[in-house]
This record gives sequence, structure tokens and C-alpha cells, in this order.
Amino acid sequence: MQNPLNSSFFTSPPRGYTSLDLVLAASSGQILIPLVRACEIAGFSSKSWRNWESAGLPLPFPATPGHRRVDARDLAAYLDSLRASPPSTPIQANEPAPVPRRPGRPTKAEQQRRQCKKGGSK
Repeated sequence: MQNPLNSSFFTSPPRGYTSLDLVLAASSGQILIPLVRACEIAGFSSKSWRNWESAGLPLPFPATPGHRRVDARDLAAYLDSLRASPPSTPIQANEPAPVPRRPGRPTKAEQQRRQCKKGGSK
């Protein structure tokens, strides 16, 4: 049997298995899964989940208060919803978000460009 934490295992499960079967296999048969483990299975960090919760954003699946446990059925429903609809925006790998430069001393390349525009020797 494949590793249940492999992401392709959840996106295209073997025939005859439901998402709930896969979640239960990944969680050693537990119905209430710790939040950290549920987030690993879903493919994001538990810190992201907590940040979404504190920001008031809609959560992918609910967790019980206190010890933060997730019902395996809720997690399986979330995974089914991911499989049913493709992502709305394509994921661009290896493209960091542009970071605006802080004001200050120009870089060497900027200095050389300015000198060329002024008619300098470089």
C-alpha cells in the first residue's frame, strides 16, 4: 500500500477507497485527529490554520475547542472538495513574490544604469 501522506495518494485514491478510508489509514484509525496531524494530511501547516482562525477567515475544516481535534469525516469532506474543484488560480512554482525595495542607497546595477543615462563612461 502507498504512503497515505503522499499528496498524489489523496488526489487520485486507489479504486475502492474513499477519502474517509484514506484519512483513517493516515491517522491510525482515529476518528478525532489532532490538529497538527490533520493539517499534515491536508497539506498545510497548523500555524497557517491558527493564523486563518485568528484572522477570522473561513477555515477548511472545524476543530474542537481545547485540545484542537478534527473529526476525520470533516477532513475527508475537505479533501473531497479539493478533488472535486480545480484550484481557481494556477500555482506558479519557484516564483517568489516581488518585494518592494526599501528607500536607501541604490544597488550597483542601478548606479551603472544612471551613469549610462547621463552619458557616463560605463
